[in-house]
Amino acid sequence: MKVRELRKLISGFGCRLIQNHKGHCDENAHLERSHRTDDEEFYIPRALQIRSEADLLNEATGYIYYYNNVREHSSLDYQTPFSHLKTQLPDINDKIRLVIPVMLDKAPVALGPWSGYHVLTQHLLPRFQQPHKIRAPLRALLS
Repeated sequence: MKVRELRKLISGFGCRLIQNHKGHCDENAHLERSHRTDDEEFYIPRALQIRSEADLLNEATGYIYYYNNVREHSSLDYQTPFSHLKTQLPDINDKIRLVIPVMLDKAPVALGPWSGYHVLTQHLLPRFQQPHKIRAPLRALLS
C-alpha cells in the first residue's frame, strides 16, 4: 500500500519510482558510484568547514555547477554532463545547468504522513498541522 501511495504522490511532480529487483545490486551501481564521488569530492573535504545550513547550500551550489558544467567525466568520453546532455537533447533549455540544491530533511514531513519511510522526522510533525498547508510551499520549492 505504501509504495502505491508514494507512486501516486510523486507522479504529481512528474516523477516515477524505480525500484531495484531483488538480488540485482548492480542496478544501483551508478547511483552508488555517484554517492562515492560526492563523498570524496564534496562532503569529506568540506566536513569541518561547513558551519550552517546556509554554508552547506552555498558550497553545494558551487559544487553542483562544477560537477555538471566544468568537471570532465571519463564515463562520458571526457565531456561534462551538461555537454553530453546537449549532444543528446540539443534543444534543452540552458537554464537546466543551474541546479539549486534543496534540503530534503523536512520533505517527508511536508509530503504527508508516510509512516515507515522517515518515522523520526514524521514524529516531529505537530499533530495540529495539516499536510495540505505544507504541500503548497513544497510544490513551489520543487517547481
